[in-house]
Amino acid sequence: MGLRRAELRVVKHYPQEELSEEEQYLPAEARVNPNQRLAHGGSGMVKSVGLVIGDALSFGDTIERLLAAGMMVVLGITLAQHWNLTGIGLALLLFVVVRPLAVWITTWRCEIPLMRRLLIGWLGIRGIGSINYIAYAWVHGLHGPHAEQMVDMALTLVVCSIVLHGITVTPLLNWRAARQAARAQHNQK
Repeated sequence: MGLRRAELRVVKHYPQEELSEEEQYLPAEARVNPNQRLAHGGSGMVKSVGLVIGDALSFGDTIERLLAAGMMVVLGITLAQHWNLTGIGLALLLFVVVRPLAVWITTWRCEIPLMRRLLIGWLGIRGIGSINYIAYAWVHGLHGPHAEQMVDMALTLVVCSIVLHGITVTPLLNWRAARQAARAQHNQK
């Protein structure tokens, strides 16, 4: 957020007249080609900010992917000892009934198209939130066999979420993008 705030100040203070109205609102990193740093030299504050933000975002994405991979390895190792069949049933109930119904109810009077509501219901908050609830229960006194069963169910739920949503997110979003492109092309005719 700090980088974006600084970027907005620089872009506002150093407007680039050669850019169209639409291009003025592009993020600074979209205005530079990091592969041509030396060819373009260091002309312009917006370009400099774009290079810094582009590098920071790239580094952040890399760290995020490494942490996610590390978490998956730890979760997989942990799950080998804590698999719970009830967690699979709970996952199916949450993914197929509870979350879509909750999204349906909360977006009842919104003008969100049905397909978008269904996508939100399926791809909404992932199962990792379950770990927060288990931690809360543990800190507030839940111990013993019930706590162990809940932890096992939560870990199973998280893995089910990662697998099911991980497999379906790209095809569903690609399908949605194709529908939007087809709709935009149809509207242009």
